[in-house]
Amino acid sequence: MPQTERRGSQFGVRNRGLYSRNGHEDVRGDSTATGAPGYESAKAVHPPSSDSVVEAGADDLALFMIEDDSSANTDKPSQRRSVLPLPETAGVLIADDKPAEISGNVSAAEPADDVVLVAPPKVASDSSSMEVNVQQRRELALRRFQQLAEDARAELRSRQEPVAQKIPRSLTKAIKRLEETAAEKIDDKVAQLHAVAKTGSAAAIDSLRDFANRRHPRIRQACATGFGLIDHASSSIALLDMLSDTSPEVADAAARSLLQLGHPETIAPLVAMGTANVRSRTVMLTELQELDQEQCARLTEPLMAILKTVKDADTGALALHLLSTLRGSDLLKMYASLTRHKAAEIRVAAIEALVNTEEKQTVRLLNKSMIDPSARVRAAAAAGLAKISSPRSVSLLAEALQDKHATVRRSAARTLMTVDGPEVAAAASRTLNVETDPDTIGYLLEVLSKGGTDDALVTLRKYLKSGNVALQQRAITTLRRLKNRKGAKMLLPFLEDDNHETRRLATEALGQLAEPAVLPTLRKVLSKDSDESVRAAAARSLGELQDAKALSALEEALHDERAVKCQAVIALGKLKQKKAVPALLAQLKDRAPEVRYHACNALGEIGELANPEPLQNLLDDKEGMVRRGAEAALTKLGHKFRKARLTNQLKKLTSTLMPSAVAGALPGGTMVLAAVVALVVPAAGYFAFRTMDFASEPDFPISDVRAIAISNDGTQASIARKYNVIEVWDLNSGACTVRLQADAGGDGIVYQQNGNALVLSGSKSFQLDSKTIADKRNDALSPSTLENVSSHRMARTPDGSKAVLCATTGDAVLVDLESGRQGLRFTIADFGENDSLAVSPDASLAFVGTPRGFLKVVSLSDGKAIGRLDIGKIIELPGVAVTALAIDSTGVNLAVGTSSGKVIVIDTNELEVLGQPFSGEGRIVGLKFEATTTRLNVITSKMVLASCSEDFKTSKNLTARPADRPERYSFSVDGKIVGMCYAESNGFCVVDMSADRVLAKYPLK
Repeated sequence: MPQTERRGSQFGVRNRGLYSRNGHEDVRGDSTATGAPGYESAKAVHPPSSDSVVEAGADDLALFMIEDDSSANTDKPSQRRSVLPLPETAGVLIADDKPAEISGNVSAAEPADDVVLVAPPKVASDSSSMEVNVQQRRELALRRFQQLAEDARAELRSRQEPVAQKIPRSLTKAIKRLEETAAEKIDDKVAQLHAVAKTGSAAAIDSLRDFANRRHPRIRQACATGFGLIDHASSSIALLDMLSDTSPEVADAAARSLLQLGHPETIAPLVAMGTANVRSRTVMLTELQELDQEQCARLTEPLMAILKTVKDADTGALALHLLSTLRGSDLLKMYASLTRHKAAEIRVAAIEALVNTEEKQTVRLLNKSMIDPSARVRAAAAAGLAKISSPRSVSLLAEALQDKHATVRRSAARTLMTVDGPEVAAAASRTLNVETDPDTIGYLLEVLSKGGTDDALVTLRKYLKSGNVALQQRAITTLRRLKNRKGAKMLLPFLEDDNHETRRLATEALGQLAEPAVLPTLRKVLSKDSDESVRAAAARSLGELQDAKALSALEEALHDERAVKCQAVIALGKLKQKKAVPALLAQLKDRAPEVRYHACNALGEIGELANPEPLQNLLDDKEGMVRRGAEAALTKLGHKFRKARLTNQLKKLTSTLMPSAVAGALPGGTMVLAAVVALVVPAAGYFAFRTMDFASEPDFPISDVRAIAISNDGTQASIARKYNVIEVWDLNSGACTVRLQADAGGDGIVYQQNGNALVLSGSKSFQLDSKTIADKRNDALSPSTLENVSSHRMARTPDGSKAVLCATTGDAVLVDLESGRQGLRFTIADFGENDSLAVSPDASLAFVGTPRGFLKVVSLSDGKAIGRLDIGKIIELPGVAVTALAIDSTGVNLAVGTSSGKVIVIDTNELEVLGQPFSGEGRIVGLKFEATTTRLNVITSKMVLASCSEDFKTSKNLTARPADRPERYSFSVDGKIVGMCYAESNGFCVVDMSADRVLAKYPLK
């Protein structure tokens, strides 16, 4: 699709699409996959429970039950169109519960509470079906705001105090400097406006008003900020007008200032604006967290008044969210009473407020909400139980798996993934027999893998025979985790499947099921299968099963491709047969260092070697991993490798100082040679001691890859492993060009614009010269200017010129990748280890995706949070975790990856969903737009790589795949080449996604 023009000079800050509240609505309404916000019939409301853990008296209930004086036709369910854009095949939305009641203050176009999507033909409108669209909803909310704002202005004017005629001297000077500043010097004008406002004098209001209508938005924004510093009714009157400013930044500043002033008359209009404008809503929620205790106290009463009197559920829900932000668990009793409110939107907001208090006693209220008439409420309660639960909760979640609404089942299944127990697995097994929702199926298979019994095999057989490749592979993975030997026969047919990935998964699964009957078949796969990864998996499985009859087949595999050879060497070690020693000794001379290393380990596992000399010779191998492997093997065999190493050093030194030919030519040459040796022994001993590379651990754990990075041009990959090992791979040849041990390890790597790599290692970060590393090795490493930098999460601008590096604590730094110098240091509040990160093209904003489905926006000019967007509502997946983010080079298209395996692309200007180009199993691990197009590349936790079309409508899975679940990844700047490493593994893989080809890889152990 053509790239959309970027709107506004400040990316993101101008886009209202970057902001929302922590709630259940956005500017387009609240339709979800199963429901839209609205109101339920009083008949459908739960009666107050007598055993609520937080009891509310009759007066409390009367106080907080919002009146609903509307009526509705109860003869049949209301029918209406979705508020949000639906696929072209979408049909009509039908209410699933009691008929909706429409508040007197809300247009009849308000959507019903719970809805389900039914098949296409459009139903003609009648008295109970009505058209709803985004603009109508916005206009209704704005009309409410305008009426409330006018009422507020009238009240403020009635108590407006006169402004003193005498102007303070400091204000006079500030006004003079403001007037003398040239109009084109915007920065200076802004600074002078702040100086005028900081006087705090009401006399400054007129000067600010004079500039509040100027053309430049930064001038108006400065005025809005300045009004907030002057506690006077006239300031609030001016700010109410500025809430409707065409510039989002100005409207944001006005909302912040109104909250800071806290005049009670302005709170109702503010909340009304929040229901119309997602950005204003998020600004309000963010600003509340910055207010002091006195300011919070002033806001509590007007918010309570709104909640008591308003007839619009959206507005009431927002007021409740604001109150819960201000007061937290202080209002626990009120939240409890509102879980029985007749409007589902209020009940959902109350449930979220209860969950956020993290008070254990609230679990009973969540349990009661699991049988609420509204599907939206049940789904919210199920999601909340992932945070606060009881044994009773597990039973209710299991029952919810039979709910008629997919969103409820999906939410319950997702929560049950955090619970262990045979009863949970049994419930998952029963549900899988009838479940049709792909997301729910994925969650349930995860649940089943934790504790399924023999009954689970019957369920899994259904998916194995489904013909759906993705479901088959998921079922095979579940069988592997179950480790039930009875499942082995079910896997055998898949060893001949046309899909090589299916064959590989089945082969690996058989290695975990410990069923001897499959051994002949695995031996056949090792020798006959056409795919290298499948043969490698067969070798690995034969080793895991310790098949003594596989000796000859494994020895034959030593002549196969490198990946197969490595797995065959490892398997021979696990067989522990003396007959394998000669074949393994031959592998000590293999060109591949990983083969030599695994051969050392295998000989150590066998435990018998008549002549240790072949291992001793490897003590001087040029590769550190091989040296350490030899040390570990010699130790297991009972040999002192340090003595052997010293002997090798002496031999080398002696041959250098006195070649045998010279010794033979000298009179008494042997005696002379001995004398020379005697003289150099002390020096050689000292030299050997200084140069010996003692192992920090007996068995060098090359398996642990800590970081991977792809060079900007995609020709080189750098790998950081544990114990300070650094590798550089040539992606043109797929070979490792250098492997060395540095003075410090790396937990992150990022390439600079000049082609060199920054290896991030806390306080000892260093620079790797990529051009000279092969020749100079350790001398090509030099200290960098970065200090105390961690890279748990790393995000670069699309052009690779800047990066944000963030630790698990949320401590972050902006790094200029052209100069290699660090810039702004800041802290991302409430940053979690599972949060995702992205940076805008101009490096002005950082975006943080959270497991709770929010997108937090942070300014990179000062490190402060700007707002938060409930992105789950925008993409119609409430509560889904955001696991990956990507922004294209224009800053317009934001790609969001979720825990449900979906990728949604959003227009950041209009907050519109542009498309859902990808939907698969597992969570989305990584996303990247290609540099010159809007083509989007995707990485999933299920080892699927996909490329999405430029119109965001379709995707294509690649045949090239990683060998295991990717944990960390790195793209080249053009987005075409990706490197991936795996959890607790020596494995990694580099793929050219544009060519669908593996460029380099290192096999798993």
